[in-house]
Amino acid sequence: MKNTPPATRALSRLNLLQSSRLVRWFLYVMSGLLLIALISWLTVPSVLKKTLEQQVELQTGRVFKVGEVSFNPLTLTVELSHFVFYEADKQNPAVSADNLLVKASFASIFRLAPVISEIKLTHPSIHVVRRQENGQDITNFSDVIARLAKQPSKGGDPVRYSLSNIQVLDGAIHFDDQVVNKQVQIDALALGVPFISNFSSSTDIFVEPHLSAKVDGSFLELKARTKPFVDSHETILAIDVNRFDVTQIMPFLPKSLPLNVDSAKFSSQLELHFIAQKNSQNVTLSGTASLNDLALSDQSGAPLVKAEAIKIGIHEANLLTKNIQLDTLKIVQPQIWASLNQQGQLNWQALQAPKTVAGAESGDKALGAKVTNKEATAKPEAANATKPVFSLTNFSLSKGVLHWSDAANAVPTLEIQLANIAIDAQKLSTSAQAEAAVITIGIGDEGKQRLTFSGTADVAHAAVSGQLELADLALADYQPYLTQHLAASVSGLLGFKTHIAVRDANISLGEFSGQVEQLKLTAAKPEYGAFSADKIGIVNLSLATETKQAKIDEIELKHLQGDVFRGADGMFNFVHLIKPNAKAVATNAPPSMPSAENLTIQKAVANAKADAKANASAPWQALIAKISLTDSNLAFADKSVQPAVSVKLDKLSAQLEQVSSQMDQAIKLALQTNINKTGKFSVNGDASTKAAKLNISLDNFAVATLQPYFTEFLNITLLGGTFSTQGQVAWSAPNALGFKGGLRLANLRSLDKLTSDDFLKWKLLQIDGIDVDLKDKQQTITLGKIALNDFYARTILSESGKLNLNDIVVRSDQPNSAKVSDDSNKARATDANAGSVSVAQPVAVAPSPTIARVINIGQISLNGGTINYTDNFIKPHYTMRMASMQGTVGAIHSNVAESAPIDLNGKVDDEAPIAISGSLNPLFAPMLLDIKMTATGVDLPRLTSYSAKYAGYPIIKGKLSLDVEYHIKDNQLSANNSLKLDQLTFGEKNDSPDATSLPVPFLVSLLTDGEGQINLDLPISGTINDPQFSIGGLIVKVLFNVLEKVITSPFSLLSHALGGGSGEEFSYIEFPSGLAVLDDASKAKLDNLASALQQRPALKLDIIGRADLAADDLGLRAQLLERKIRKLKQADSPDVDTAHSVLTPAERAKAIERLYSDAKFDKPRNFLGLAKSLPVEEMEKLIIANTKISEDDLRSLAVRRENVVRAYFNDAAHIAPERLFLIAPKLNGTDIKDSGAVTRVDFELKM
Repeated sequence: MKNTPPATRALSRLNLLQSSRLVRWFLYVMSGLLLIALISWLTVPSVLKKTLEQQVELQTGRVFKVGEVSFNPLTLTVELSHFVFYEADKQNPAVSADNLLVKASFASIFRLAPVISEIKLTHPSIHVVRRQENGQDITNFSDVIARLAKQPSKGGDPVRYSLSNIQVLDGAIHFDDQVVNKQVQIDALALGVPFISNFSSSTDIFVEPHLSAKVDGSFLELKARTKPFVDSHETILAIDVNRFDVTQIMPFLPKSLPLNVDSAKFSSQLELHFIAQKNSQNVTLSGTASLNDLALSDQSGAPLVKAEAIKIGIHEANLLTKNIQLDTLKIVQPQIWASLNQQGQLNWQALQAPKTVAGAESGDKALGAKVTNKEATAKPEAANATKPVFSLTNFSLSKGVLHWSDAANAVPTLEIQLANIAIDAQKLSTSAQAEAAVITIGIGDEGKQRLTFSGTADVAHAAVSGQLELADLALADYQPYLTQHLAASVSGLLGFKTHIAVRDANISLGEFSGQVEQLKLTAAKPEYGAFSADKIGIVNLSLATETKQAKIDEIELKHLQGDVFRGADGMFNFVHLIKPNAKAVATNAPPSMPSAENLTIQKAVANAKADAKANASAPWQALIAKISLTDSNLAFADKSVQPAVSVKLDKLSAQLEQVSSQMDQAIKLALQTNINKTGKFSVNGDASTKAAKLNISLDNFAVATLQPYFTEFLNITLLGGTFSTQGQVAWSAPNALGFKGGLRLANLRSLDKLTSDDFLKWKLLQIDGIDVDLKDKQQTITLGKIALNDFYARTILSESGKLNLNDIVVRSDQPNSAKVSDDSNKARATDANAGSVSVAQPVAVAPSPTIARVINIGQISLNGGTINYTDNFIKPHYTMRMASMQGTVGAIHSNVAESAPIDLNGKVDDEAPIAISGSLNPLFAPMLLDIKMTATGVDLPRLTSYSAKYAGYPIIKGKLSLDVEYHIKDNQLSANNSLKLDQLTFGEKNDSPDATSLPVPFLVSLLTDGEGQINLDLPISGTINDPQFSIGGLIVKVLFNVLEKVITSPFSLLSHALGGGSGEEFSYIEFPSGLAVLDDASKAKLDNLASALQQRPALKLDIIGRADLAADDLGLRAQLLERKIRKLKQADSPDVDTAHSVLTPAERAKAIERLYSDAKFDKPRNFLGLAKSLPVEEMEKLIIANTKISEDDLRSLAVRRENVVRAYFNDAAHIAPERLFLIAPKLNGTDIKDSGAVTRVDFELKM
């Protein structure tokens, strides 16, 4: 030491000093740790015991007692001995154990999470009681569960933990089920779980998985084995069960369980693998399991599922990563019962756990928020996490049966069974990298009513592709689905074959061919008929919803047959096949509460609809290359008219080509059919919404078929006639229409409904060279040639005096001989009432656009016409026949101011010729007409029936000739009608009640000239623009004017014939009021009348005196006073002629005073009551005012007037008395129609 250098010694001392310092620090730390350990060993047990008891009681509301607590700070081990968790009564233990050891790992400090290396529970005892309270099943732990559930949830990430080497030793569970009155005792319970962790840890695992117990004395044990020399410490738990009866545990499950297990035998050979590697842990399951004799039912006992066996082979199922690989899944003879009730609820929906609407909505909102904000809220690790993968190598389902019941959409409830369901699939996987699985599906019997699918399915991408085929599906089996919408039964066989592909909700069909064979649609009510077709098929349909395109090679209808008719109510029968208010089976029950899942589905559907609406802007493009109808027969009947119209179309065929959704593209069409056997119709050409050009042909169509449609408007009945036409119809938008061709109406025959006589008939009406071109502003109609051959028309005046020509069209006020509907009668009544209004009210009508119309007629020819006129109004009946009517009318043009030559000839009664010649153009504006018509030598005796009936005299001799000329220019008509009656001779008068009272022979004698002829010229003129203009009307008007004068003014006719004055002056003569004295004017009138009578000695004159109280009152009273005055004068002077003498004023005043004094009427008096003395004028007025005029006074005045006139005729005019007749006087003027005075004498001429 002494030789040691000083430096070395110093360094040694320094090292020794530092070493001693480290030792001291080590000793300090160890002392501190020992002190902490000692303190924790002394304090932790008491603190932990107290805290545990308080917190458990605080959280659960139950008393919790711990016997002893020990803590080893060096091993981080806590041990509880003899702890008890009491019942709610705080007396009886619910859970107890002898010992609980929990050993923590120091790794908890570094993992910042509890890492428990060992948990061992010794002799635990649990007592469970289930009972009913207020109709609900509860247990003795229900209050604890409810209390814990009410505690607020702590947010944030889930708690991380790792629990290893879990052991339960000698445990016991006593279950007392008071609901079903059953008890279960589990003893000797031993359980070993290697680990439970949600993160990887490196804890040593020494516990092997196992489970053993005695259940009611029966020993149950699940063994495990460990691979000791493997780093993973893999432990395998074998779960071997042989036909365990699952129904034994059903009594212990909650009554709220939505289904019942009626039968189930569970067997398994499973291995549960626990693998603990250095940084990860796994729990996997593998092996096989099966359920045999499975039978499930709902709470009402209705069956849900049955299966002979369900077998599963598990290759590996990782319970932590949830990756599942199945080798096989085999379902043998499954049966599934599915049904929809009237509310549209599926029976399987009852298996869902009930949720409140609020909860469902909140859950839905949360889900929606989660989906909506998924990218914003997802954590990086969640976004990068891989989804669990499910794979199934082989799946098979055999001999399956689906029992389907539908009361929501079918009436009556549809009950159907789909049998022989078989499904095979290989390599099903949810992995995005996996190949598509191969799937085959078959439903139904082989070859009949069978649906099959063979193809692939990509589960990860929700894609399906393959061949789908349906064979001979009987539509009648699904009739209840149609009953709500159709009032008819449907039968037939439906089949199709197609390639189908579905991906991302897009569907595409390729090479689709389908058909309905032996289709029959029969109305529920037999009167509405039936329809049938041998086949309705679609050939080669391709469709893609993504591109919105569809194409069909052909739609074919074969042998379509049916009855189409219109009922008496105007409705077609097929309308009655569709129920007007078809509705689903409804109920008043409140709707079921939607679940969160349902709300989520509804939202998804709503979103899908929104997406579909967004994509709806692109329209579908569709093309049908061909639509064909072959070998079909249809019968049409219209019962809305009487008699019913019946049309039968046989050998009906039709074809449409290139039918596109682009309606402006032309469609080629062709149609051929026979109509009622004799008629034929065909049409072919191109048509679109912009233009059409069609060739039409109709041959020998019986026009009488359509008789019921116009029978209520016409009083003729069609017995025969065929209509034919050939030509081309052209149309183009907006309003251009054209026709080129010809038409023919042959062998027409019609009857008058009222008489059943022939009315109109012809052999042929033919119009050639028709060219019609109708446009908005220009319309041209060209008729090349109109030919009417061998025609016959009958004109009849009926016994009631009605001309059948006037009754061709039924008038609104005329009852129709055919039965018509009440509505049409009401409509006619309305029209008749409207027509009776005397003044039409102005109606504001928009002015029509000016349309230039051009009408061209090449030629009109008549050949072999006959017109018969029969008058049944008179007896004997009169008949006239105009025969051999023939001739031509030349070319007529409405736009050319040229007249067409006209040349028509015929004969009256095959003797008297009649001819019409000249020129005319009725189409040009203004009308052009210059024609002449002559008839010569028409025998008048043929008209003797008329003269005998209306004149009262038969015609025994005479002829009629007429010469008529008409000329129209500048809308002005000038015409002359010359009639010549030669040697008109009447026979003896007859007693016809209809004969006129006019003096016919006298009128004839007035008009007949010295040669025995009567010539009448009836010139007429007028403006044809007058709305009331009528040539015939003008002629009739002129004739009636002449007759009216003869009838109403014979004196005027007599004056005109004899050169006298005004006729009105001859008909009466006037007198002053109260007088019967002729003045000079009256005498002059009588002289003129007397002169006319002398020139016509056959005439006799009636004289009719008149007096009127109102007109003759004052004058007659004055005349009565004068007569009384003269009578007094005559009494005073008997020798004086007072009638012609003149009284002096004094004599007159004296007479008036005497008459006033003798009068008995009230007179003015003085204050003494004596009659006052009045002037003579006043007394005269009072006498006249109080004079009473009697009827005898008036009659006497009228007679005096007659006598004065007769005396003048006898004495001054020298008229023989036997020609003058006094007629009983008339004492009023009520029958006087002229404006002359009523104080007169009337004259009437007699033969």
